[in-house]
Amino acid sequence: KYVQFSTSPDAIETKWVFGDGNFSTEANPLHAFGKAGTYYMAVVVTNAAGCSDTADAEIRVNELNLALSVSQEVMETGKEVELNTSADRSYRIVGWEPTALFPEQNRKRQRIYPNETVVIFVKGISEQGCVDTARVTVYVKPELRMPTAFSPNGDGLNDYFAPFVNGKRYKVSTFQIFNR
Repeated sequence: KYVQFSTSPDAIETKWVFGDGNFSTEANPLHAFGKAGTYYMAVVVTNAAGCSDTADAEIRVNELNLALSVSQEVMETGKEVELNTSADRSYRIVGWEPTALFPEQNRKRQRIYPNETVVIFVKGISEQGCVDTARVTVYVKPELRMPTAFSPNGDGLNDYFAPFVNGKRYKVSTFQIFNR
């Protein structure tokens, strides 16, 4: 997040020391602190008469450490998965992705029933306006089903022998049938 600093219009020379190893000679710099923490900064201004003055301040930069946990990372297709968010400070949820899985976008806790592996993202914002995103991958084991019989007689019922993976039929290029 960027912070806009400004000095008096009477200043003809300005030097900002941000307390994070960076400085600027711009009158109104836009600065981003790289990480959360407390920074001691100062500004020295000089006017047209050659008079200088210094001002200093303590800047506290907050961040939101949003976390997303899942009840089960590897699961069978269609089983319930519970997703829980947490953070190190007060926050609210502003969105989940993929959105089709989450009709209630502002809930901190969700339950889904995925049929395939999915990467889930959640975005939160703290009371101070800090934004963070967390993600988790839920792996769904492919469900393989093989028919126990088939009757290729053209009646439209069980005419084809094919494996089904997660409900989708796949073409078999070669297979053998053995009679006891």
